[in-house]
Amino acid sequence: MVPNWLAKNPRWKLLMQSLYYPAVLGTCFVLLINKLASHTSVAAAFSDITVYFGLLLTLYFTVSYLMNNEIASESYGLAAFAVDLLEIVLVFLAFTALGYLEPQRLDKVNLRASYMCLAPVPVLQQVWNRCVGSSDRRLLWLSGSASILAAGGAVLGGRWLPYDVGALVLFYSLLAWYFWVLVQD
Repeated sequence: MVPNWLAKNPRWKLLMQSLYYPAVLGTCFVLLINKLASHTSVAAAFSDITVYFGLLLTLYFTVSYLMNNEIASESYGLAAFAVDLLEIVLVFLAFTALGYLEPQRLDKVNLRASYMCLAPVPVLQQVWNRCVGSSDRRLLWLSGSASILAAGGAVLGGRWLPYDVGALVLFYSLLAWYFWVLVQD
């Protein structure tokens, strides 16, 4: 059993909200801008599907940051911190798989690997909700749908463009719905 001072300590949230989340969110913005700047034209940027995935990840992480901020520090413990840390690693790996670390090298893009990194993230969000004492059945459906969509992308992603485009539309729709559910509370 974890000692109470370690499990439920406001410092865990302070560390996550003050250092890790802003660092990762800032990195998302910088990588996205760098990716956009690496294109030779606006048309090339608009036709690059990885730009839309990068924007999706940045928006999702923004919503996640806002949600994290709403949780009382007393509810945030080591378990929530660990789940957030795992989510950060997965989002970074998804950006890496999208070729964001070397935007000039198209051979570094691996949509399937990016989908694989994304598949557990919505489920982890539900685990995080449980860790902080929050629960909403509507979010279970949204998370399950997003994970299934990402798992499908791990199989079909990068091989069949209609799936990728459809997945993006659905991901953005799910994210909008997710945000709407969160602001209703």
